[in-house]
Amino acid sequence: MRLLLKYNDEEYIGKGIEVAEAFAEANLTLAGTIQKQLEPDQYPDTHLSSNELLVGTEIYVVDDDMLLALQEDRRFKVFERME
Repeated sequence: MRLLLKYNDEEYIGKGIEVAEAFAEANLTLAGTIQKQLEPDQYPDTHLSSNELLVGTEIYVVDDDMLLALQEDRRFKVFERME
């Protein structure tokens, strides 16, 4: 099952974990927090919903094609916009 996140009517797919320092130079903007968590086999259908991330997870915008989900250990789960 693919790890998905819905943001502004676009789907983003999980691509792995990076340490926070990897984005030290990026101009991160807090997009909001996950509002709805679905089952792993469900498809996110509303803004800031995910089939993996917990409600309340902070989502940051890197650019139009990449979002980051803050993890507990000062790491980010990377999500890339699907074509």
